[in-house]
Amino acid sequence: MRTKLTKKITTAILVAGFAMSSFSGMAGIENVYAESAGRQSDKAYVNDSQSVLSDVLGESKKNASTSVITIKDYIDWNSFATQCSSSNNYYSGTTVKLTDDISFDGVSLNNFERVGRFDGTFDGCGHSISGMITSGGGLFNTVSNGAVIKNVTVIKSDFECESRCDIGAVANNNSGLINNCHVKSSKIINSYSDDSYGRYSWYVGGIVGDNYEGTIKNCTVSSDVEIKSSYYAGGISGGDNANAGTINNCANMGSVTGKYAGGLAGRVRNINNSYNIGKVTDSSTGKMGAAIAYSANDVVFNCYYSVESSELSIINAGSSTNRIEHFKASEMQTDDFCSKLNSRRGTNKDWFEWERTTSSAYPVIVKLKDLGKCNISMNTTNVTYTGEEVTPAVTVTDGGKTLVKDTDYTVTYSNNKEIGTAKAIIEGTGMYMNSIERTFQIVKGNPVISWSQPKASYVAGANGFNLNVQATKGETGVISYSSSNTKVVSVYSNGYVSINGPGKAVITVKTSGDEYWNGTIKKATILVKPAKPANLKVRPGKRMMTISWNKASGVSGYEYQYSLKKNFAGAKKINTKKGKVVVKKLKRGKKYYVR
Repeated sequence: MRTKLTKKITTAILVAGFAMSSFSGMAGIENVYAESAGRQSDKAYVNDSQSVLSDVLGESKKNASTSVITIKDYIDWNSFATQCSSSNNYYSGTTVKLTDDISFDGVSLNNFERVGRFDGTFDGCGHSISGMITSGGGLFNTVSNGAVIKNVTVIKSDFECESRCDIGAVANNNSGLINNCHVKSSKIINSYSDDSYGRYSWYVGGIVGDNYEGTIKNCTVSSDVEIKSSYYAGGISGGDNANAGTINNCANMGSVTGKYAGGLAGRVRNINNSYNIGKVTDSSTGKMGAAIAYSANDVVFNCYYSVESSELSIINAGSSTNRIEHFKASEMQTDDFCSKLNSRRGTNKDWFEWERTTSSAYPVIVKLKDLGKCNISMNTTNVTYTGEEVTPAVTVTDGGKTLVKDTDYTVTYSNNKEIGTAKAIIEGTGMYMNSIERTFQIVKGNPVISWSQPKASYVAGANGFNLNVQATKGETGVISYSSSNTKVVSVYSNGYVSINGPGKAVITVKTSGDEYWNGTIKKATILVKPAKPANLKVRPGKRMMTISWNKASGVSGYEYQYSLKKNFAGAKKINTKKGKVVVKKLKRGKKYYVR
């Protein structure tokens, strides 16, 4: 007789689961300059009758290495300038921005405070400073190597001196970058007459006095500006004492007078794509040039002057001088001349375009657009911590036009690694100016937790296993384990899981995270099936049979079936809690199948 016995099984499932503000008032402050080896000192000193305002600016000085300082009026300006001149705080790494036009009274002598030495970035943001009257020089005495002065216009101001000092409306001495600065309706004059210092005398220029090792680009001087010196004088720069200065993409329309007088520069090292239509006059020796008065072993490319401005284009020129062209003034008032200037810009994207406007007969630098008037958005204001610097994307649109990053603007980030408030600084470039800040929050990150995923089901009595919980990204913090039914499975503090008996249980794993990472929860539902009955035996008898098997641990009952058919069609099903049953009243001479 063939017999078969099977147990009844219950189905299971697995479920895994500076602004500077309110400075005290300040009257005009007179700068007194010290002379050393024929040069001005880097530092301007304030006379004893004036307040230094160090207490007011103390906080700004402390934050100078990281702050953006805003200046809204002449009081703010004088306070900022005093700080630079009197406390050895040169604002390296700091951006100083104008938020409005500044007007001085235009009457009182020495009515504004000049910045002594400046190492940071000054952004006029397209605003103007007007009404300055001084017996010294312009806005900045010394612009250091690496410093930047940009996007400001000087209007209706007089800078006149009778001592051996360099004068420029924007900067007296420049070793940095002067970009997109303009001078209108002003006088820049030094009438000191002792020329015994030779080339180490003094330089007077519309934009910069001595362009020592600096660069001047995209700057203009208007026709109502007078530049005059008893020695070197130039429409843009008086000279470059170090033979290392550069002038690119500039124009002078003002009058220039000097012993060495040049429409663009009295003395220059490198100059490119610039023009002069201002009247150039020699004060004593006849060494003057419609473009440049003196150029020794220097590079001069693509410079232009009107034949009406001076009889000579250049004096004592080096052999590398090239391409100085002259035109009639009327020819320089045409679209063709404007196109020539633009074509000679070549691939220099930082040289601004020229345009014809109704406000000027001659080509002028295209007016930059204010980035602050554009729409600036970030793709998120909350960024999760990653342990690395995060850089959410910035989109800038001007009307219906989407601006191009690194062409129209740049983006830099600060405090963008640790949890807290971070900053994106969007800086206009190309044809856009100004810088705008946007803040965003860095919040706790979501760690990536891996583990040995439990199987859907196990058999009672099976070997246990370890969950092996670990963080593949971030930190787990404290890990805790629990089981919803310890009769089925137990989970120990080291992540080891033991299989205890049949049934269903939910395993839960929790990580606490830490100050940077969120906690996590993982769950898995496990079904533990009973072990199969072992040692099945069938012993036939007279119209009966005895069926026995070894009982399995944790099993509460069994179903056994017997049938006359192999496919168990019409089988009788009987439940029992025992491990042995006796079936009686069987048909004589029949074969029974048991399971």
